[in-house]
Amino acid sequence: MIENATDYLAHLQSERVEELMMTEAFLTYKDAITQYLRDFMTVLQRTSLQIEMVLKETPPSLIERVAGRLADYHLSIPRLEETRTREELAQRHLVEWQALGDWFLGGPGRESDLVYLQNATNETIRRITRFAQRLGERHHTFRSRKRDYLHIAGWFAACTDLRAAHELSAAVFGAFHSRHLYAAPKETEDIYAQIWEQPPTEITLRPRVRAYREKTRPNAAANHADEKARVAAEYLRERDSERELIDQLMSGDRIVVGELPVVEPHVRKTLLYWIAKCMGSRDRAGKTQTGRSFRLEKIDNRRVVLRSRDGNLMMPNYVLRFTDR
Repeated sequence: MIENATDYLAHLQSERVEELMMTEAFLTYKDAITQYLRDFMTVLQRTSLQIEMVLKETPPSLIERVAGRLADYHLSIPRLEETRTREELAQRHLVEWQALGDWFLGGPGRESDLVYLQNATNETIRRITRFAQRLGERHHTFRSRKRDYLHIAGWFAACTDLRAAHELSAAVFGAFHSRHLYAAPKETEDIYAQIWEQPPTEITLRPRVRAYREKTRPNAAANHADEKARVAAEYLRERDSERELIDQLMSGDRIVVGELPVVEPHVRKTLLYWIAKCMGSRDRAGKTQTGRSFRLEKIDNRRVVLRSRDGNLMMPNYVLRFTDR
């Protein structure tokens, strides 16, 4: 049964059978195949319950006694070749009985092969049904709807007045002019709050014309001279502080990270910003806020320490060389 069922299911899942399922001729055999699989499932479920009951209710002592009788019968047959011992033959029959029980009842931590066979058969029935449904839909798409339209036209011809025709049209084709309603979210989280207890939603409707523009009132131009002066002064202070920082850290035309003394945290942040700027550039070059150009170079493969008041930073032996004079 295991070999026949597996072979047949594998045949139904083969590539050639799937190609045949996509043809119109498959619709003729769909009912026969489905009925065959359903009959197999019905008989399998009915007989499997009986076999499972026998396997569960049979005591182990009876199985051992039957295995011993079978071993004795096997030894009673004259054989020229060397035969096995009675214990080996009995153990082989016990293993066969255990395999039969595992197939129907399953083992610890796994389902039985019977459940797997049932699931595979059900999935095959579903596949066949899906193929048949797709073929039917494709055949239905190309089918002429002339008779259907004539039948619906007869309904409309039998209407007594225009109102009845409108009602029939709404039932057959749906509503042509539907309205969308909008309401603001509820102001309460109480699930028992009634809709008429909530405040109404007010919506301003605008004309649907292209030339419509909302009316605006002319306002006086605000004077932002003080704000501009403050931003400009702050920018000049940043430039002056950056220029002083460069003058303090520069040794000749360069800043060697490994030769710097203990610096403030904002100085370290500025240096790392310049280094990141060069790392993001293709030619490893950048500019400061004051417009001075510099280039990032690596002296050697040593690691140097950039010391600061809030900690030390281990980094490559970089040097920032300023190229402008």
